[in-house]
Amino acid sequence: MSSCVDTVILPDDKTVEEDYWQTEEQVESLVKGAYTAFASGDIMSRLIVWNSRSDEFTTNTSLSNSDLNQLYMADIQTTNGYSNWGAFYTCINRCNQIIAKSASVMDLDPNYLEGDHDNNVGQMLALRSLCYFYLIRAFHDVPLVLEPYTMSSQNMSVAQVAPGVVLNQIISDLEKARTMVLSSQDASLSLSYIKHYGFFTQDAVSALLADVYLWKGSIYRDKASYTRCIELCDIIHNNRKAMFTERIGDFYVSFDDDDYFLNACKYYYDAFTGIDTEDIFSILFTDNTSLCNMYFKSKNQTSAQPNFYTNSVYSASGTSPLGASVFITDKSGTLTDIRAYESVFSFGNAAESGATIRKYVALDGRKADLKAESGSSRDYTPYNTNFVIYRITDVMLMKAEALVQKARLTLEENKEELTLLESAQTLEDSVAIAERIQEVNEQVSAMYVGAARLAQIVNTRASTSNTPIQALSDSTKFAAKTGNVDGTTDYVKRMVSNFTTLQSPAPASDLEILILGERAREFCFESKRWYDMLRFNYRHTSTPANYDQLLADQTPLQNYSEFLTLMGRKYASSAVITSRLSTEPYLYMPIRKAEMEVNPLLIQNPVYKDSETTSKN
Repeated sequence: MSSCVDTVILPDDKTVEEDYWQTEEQVESLVKGAYTAFASGDIMSRLIVWNSRSDEFTTNTSLSNSDLNQLYMADIQTTNGYSNWGAFYTCINRCNQIIAKSASVMDLDPNYLEGDHDNNVGQMLALRSLCYFYLIRAFHDVPLVLEPYTMSSQNMSVAQVAPGVVLNQIISDLEKARTMVLSSQDASLSLSYIKHYGFFTQDAVSALLADVYLWKGSIYRDKASYTRCIELCDIIHNNRKAMFTERIGDFYVSFDDDDYFLNACKYYYDAFTGIDTEDIFSILFTDNTSLCNMYFKSKNQTSAQPNFYTNSVYSASGTSPLGASVFITDKSGTLTDIRAYESVFSFGNAAESGATIRKYVALDGRKADLKAESGSSRDYTPYNTNFVIYRITDVMLMKAEALVQKARLTLEENKEELTLLESAQTLEDSVAIAERIQEVNEQVSAMYVGAARLAQIVNTRASTSNTPIQALSDSTKFAAKTGNVDGTTDYVKRMVSNFTTLQSPAPASDLEILILGERAREFCFESKRWYDMLRFNYRHTSTPANYDQLLADQTPLQNYSEFLTLMGRKYASSAVITSRLSTEPYLYMPIRKAEMEVNPLLIQNPVYKDSETTSKN
């Protein structure tokens, strides 16, 4: 990574470098500088472009942007500008500097207290972790740098490590950061309203950590990771209940018995027009030209087009959660989902391959008006739209996803009980085993129902009629059967029947698809879909991924066929594209050619064999 740290921020004189660490104000300025580095145009554009490989985006090929066209056609060259990770490592280096050096300021400035220091270091641990989390999901194998570069003359060549190593470092850092940063309640009192959501608080760190554990659980198929994800989501929920103790007028939904305090349907879009109470952590911008270029106009001209459109998967409605459309009708057969009209201009009437993205472009929400707008009259500049990283519905649906996968693994680890039952010698033994099976059935049923209920709340909030889609109209249908049984033998049979029904593919797979679809509706164009799809892929590959080795050191993992189907549905002809994405290494960006040339320790992703283009195997 020798070329990827911005050496402009590094002094050449040690005395000058030491002058940076004298006062509390200097430290606070450097902390703000780290957040500003993350809010750079280079990082913002990559958050969108890396996600553009999902089924959400159609690249505007008429602009002849070679780098974007390569990603769209799954034919990425090692000279592609979006394979440049430099902006992330510049931000990481700023974080490393503060983590390593800010403690000395406590000895020089009596106003810089230990609590202030802990809060700053905790934030930098979290921001560094966020950078690395994006990097391992984009490149798989990346250099892990935990010490600052303080002089431009330092040797910056660092080898990559396996993503599992980075993931463990992220988890360790975030678990530590949670104990150091301000609680959301304290932050709302001691910081301005905007800073509350634009800086890492305990809830923001917990949301990131829950996301990391959800990723780890999917990669390793690890029940403990899903359990920790659920715990963290519950912590955020409990904190939110403590902060929002009453509903104000019609602003919050009334049917949310679990008290997540979601905005009512007509206020859904508030999260994308500024700081909103559903927000947990956002990147704050005074100039977000990169977002403007991607979704609104590629340049400052009246007739300019965006870099990306969406497609018929997101711009037209359907009737089935398993069908070709993300937005589907409710149980009465009517599309009442306001998110369709909040997210896409000309929804239902757009050209199949050229629907314009509304989310983050429109200045105001539809206020529950189920009527499509044709476009935006906003100006190219100023474009100071913030970008949401986590909001409360994300926490709800992360928990739902983790509950389903934990239930699946709970059934898997208890399936030997059926074998034991078959070999039971006495009725007493059979009953004892059946009682253990019943306990598992109750645990799994509670997880399935809890997951369905969370998705149901999110879906219902978005409906102008408070009516969920048919598939989520009854969360209890995912539970095991209850009712009277006739004697001991009937009891044993019922428990076995319930277990095998819960263990069958339908409950878990149906819920998994429903939650994946609900996340697509709730978070479309928020740079989450690609990672949702990757988790889905990793949970279903024929063998688990090996996250503890570099890609170059392992046999390529075959991607899941249903993942490839999702990937291909935005293309008129998908066979060529999905064939190029058949194995795991194709899911990741190449190491940029310029980086390989200056850092001899780097190892290229093996599907870029000629160091220029994707190899066609």
